[in-house]
Amino acid sequence: MKNLNAHKIQARMADLRKKGIRASVAEHGVIDLASIVVGVIIIGIISTGIVASVFALIPFTQDKAAEQALGAVSTAESVQYSFSSADGAGVYVGLDELVGLGNAAGESLLQDSESIVIEVTGNAYTAYSVSPTGKIYSVDNTGATADDVVEADLPTGVTVLDGEFVDAR
Repeated sequence: MKNLNAHKIQARMADLRKKGIRASVAEHGVIDLASIVVGVIIIGIISTGIVASVFALIPFTQDKAAEQALGAVSTAESVQYSFSSADGAGVYVGLDELVGLGNAAGESLLQDSESIVIEVTGNAYTAYSVSPTGKIYSVDNTGATADDVVEADLPTGVTVLDGEFVDAR
């Protein structure tokens, strides 16, 4: 019986080939609607996971960039303090002096940024950095860091607008 059915299928496929119609039975496999729907659902699930991961990763990297900016400030202030202590007591300077040439090293130690504010009081400094997510970080001359800074903790006249500091001092 099996040979008879196989013989009929082969004869039918030969007839279809003569007419120019390609058969999609047994020889080429069948792709049905259910297989297509399952494939689309699987691709949708995978794509959703990728998109969710990317959107979770962007704020994380922005926050880490704000923290790294404070590391650059700490390094620049350390260089400033070291160079100025060669002439006596070391001093810390504000952002304008670190960016410009008005520091003890005589060259720019830091790239200008609207997301950094440095407050120098006496022989100490506190630097603040804001992430585009709005999170504010700080570091001081002792190396103490904080990631729970609120706008009320900022120096007088400094506010945050669209992930950047607005300095009205």
